[in-house]
Amino acid sequence: MPATSGERTATDPAVSVDYAILVDVELLPGVDATAVRDNLSQLRDELGNAVIGVSTAESLMAAVKNYLQKVELVESTMQHYFVGDAWLDQLHSPRYWHIRELRADSLRPWPLLTMEVKRQQARLERVIGELDALIEEDARADPVAARAVIDTNVHLHFKPFTDIGWCDILEQEKVRILVLVAVLRELDGKKNAAKKPTGDRAAARLKTMRRLLAGHGAGPVEVGHGVTLEVLLDRRGHRPQFNTDEEILDRTEELVARKGGPVRLVTGDLSMQLRAEARGLTAVALPDELRLEPPPGTEAPDPRRLS
Repeated sequence: MPATSGERTATDPAVSVDYAILVDVELLPGVDATAVRDNLSQLRDELGNAVIGVSTAESLMAAVKNYLQKVELVESTMQHYFVGDAWLDQLHSPRYWHIRELRADSLRPWPLLTMEVKRQQARLERVIGELDALIEEDARADPVAARAVIDTNVHLHFKPFTDIGWCDILEQEKVRILVLVAVLRELDGKKNAAKKPTGDRAAARLKTMRRLLAGHGAGPVEVGHGVTLEVLLDRRGHRPQFNTDEEILDRTEELVARKGGPVRLVTGDLSMQLRAEARGLTAVALPDELRLEPPPGTEAPDPRRLS
């Protein structure tokens, strides 16, 4: 709603938030990124055309009406293609609410309207850029290789990922091991803070990834016959979640919506497996023979001895 007296608005130069730049969008499952990109590109152009040719008070009010209609169209399009509604506050910026209150005799309405149109066009352009990067990334990837998202649990409690027969485990000819940034953050936190051997394992897995990816950016790099490793980088504007498991599940769901081979969430954690399956994801539990021996004194007590 419009700001009340004394509140700062987006028209105030002291306001630092740029509503055109804050972008964090996630496609709904099954949505074609190319079709969304083309649709948003058309909306971006129509948004600019909505305020062309304003020279009179009457044409100004027609431009305001056209702008508000285009914003409503952008809103319905975003709801149709993207998860959540975090972007809604950016679309309904303080300037948007001021524009809704404009009258033919409002003082200097044109700069307010044109600046907001430019900001919203820039915001759509950023979303389009994110979609372009996603489309290009998928075009470079193997279109049939299974995409294996590896839970942090696997790195900490199972044999090194380089020693696991991924094609056999997933029953696929080719496998892309995808490492999420959320997993890297968790491993970084464990390498120094966790007790041995968990901290040592976290440090070792990170060292192996760093060695394999050296000179290759985020990958992919080959780590075995038919198996590649790559880091799935976060989008610009992405905000890490407090619950890493939920972030891993969300990013895995997002992958399902993208083009490529079958998506598998690989874990050794039963609760993670059940939560993934509750979301309709395919979870793969690693066999116990790949699990590393727990350090002495950490085995679960025999319940028969507790009576």
